[in-house]
Amino acid sequence: MNDNVKGEHIIWLKKSGVSLDLGQEKASEASVNFQDIIQQDATDLSNISDNSFDGVLLFGPLYHLIEEDRRRQAILEAKRVLKPGGSIFATFIAHFAPFRDSTSRQPDWVVNENDYAHTVLKNGKHTEGKEFPNAYFAHPDEIQPLMEDCGFTTLNVLGVEGIVAGHEEEVKKLHGADWDKCVDLNYELGLEPSLHGASDHILYIGRKSS
Repeated sequence: MNDNVKGEHIIWLKKSGVSLDLGQEKASEASVNFQDIIQQDATDLSNISDNSFDGVLLFGPLYHLIEEDRRRQAILEAKRVLKPGGSIFATFIAHFAPFRDSTSRQPDWVVNENDYAHTVLKNGKHTEGKEFPNAYFAHPDEIQPLMEDCGFTTLNVLGVEGIVAGHEEEVKKLHGADWDKCVDLNYELGLEPSLHGASDHILYIGRKSS
């Protein structure tokens, strides 16, 4: 980003002070200025007025709020601070991501922790965080109904990594027109609902209905 961008309506919400410091550092490098930076719980934005923003990025909280009522509260708070017609961009870790990751990096996990792996597969709840923090892995079929039940009109659902999740090393070697063709195809495949479970992250894009 070369142009100086003044973010007059940008607020960075994160619980980790370390992440806040890193965010400020990266923003400064990109010549982006935040009007306010607030450290706050995503489930309680009570010091932010209703209908304040044109858009909300809900990137991260829905990964680590284990219980549905907490995830729902974060979504409803995001909706509350959005202006009517405002857009939300919310990300989820896909239900099958930890199993794909374990087959490539730590296959003995499903061997040594077989009962626990099946529990995670059944309910999506990872509550014994060691290598990875406690997390919730959302099934692709639950995302759109949840967001719409919270008052959003769906604009798009996208598998972020598309089909290259865990297989991107050779793709990274491409350049120029070859890279563009691969990216365009992968984006197209990322929009295919039957392939959402093949991606590690799922992006929901919606509009505040009222």
